[in-house]
Amino acid sequence: MMARTKKLHLLQLKVLFALLITLSMIGAVFAPHSVDAATKEYTSYKKLKLGMTATDVAKSLYGKSYKKYIKKEHDVTTLNHDVVLSEIKDDYALYAFSFYPYDEKNDHWSLQRMHLIFKTKQKGHTLYLAQKEYTPKTPSKKRLLPGKKFKPGMTIAEFDHILSGKGLGVMTAHRTEDYSKIGKAFDDSTVVYPEKQTSLFYLYRNPTGDDWMIVEFKYDFDQKRYIAQK
Repeated sequence: MMARTKKLHLLQLKVLFALLITLSMIGAVFAPHSVDAATKEYTSYKKLKLGMTATDVAKSLYGKSYKKYIKKEHDVTTLNHDVVLSEIKDDYALYAFSFYPYDEKNDHWSLQRMHLIFKTKQKGHTLYLAQKEYTPKTPSKKRLLPGKKFKPGMTIAEFDHILSGKGLGVMTAHRTEDYSKIGKAFDDSTVVYPEKQTSLFYLYRNPTGDDWMIVEFKYDFDQKRYIAQK
């Protein structure tokens, strides 16, 4: 019964983490803002590269004091930070962490703006940064021009032409992942090696401003541009 409960708990955490970016984007709309802090946080986020080890990430985030922020457990070196999700299997280990709460009084993982997932290679013992997500505190909320309509397949430039003002402004979220060498494992023991994916999310409102929507632009590495998704 305990093993079944633990498995169910991990499944619930996976579902919650899948919804995390949506929760973060909703928080970005209604949360109070601190531009200076957000700028520093985004700078830290951009320095984190997929494929970095947990130690590399700690060095990037904490500088010379990084050793205080790593620890050894389950035969891997991981971050010494509150864990959102961990999976310790015979053939891999996975850890997920959240950083930068909207409100210092409520640091629940679902209300934080940077999310990192580390995973070992199959049968490996080194954690690599496989996925990262970031939600700025001050996303732009541009309006759709009267008579215009969003269509999947649009480029960023085409989308810009149907919105008020010039340029899309501050994104609502950024997400990128690369399991092409690490492998993405599933509960049925299946392991796949999907190609790298990167997405930008933007928030926009209808012409009257009383309704808002989120559009995802996925980067096409062949065309070398972002394409709007359904």
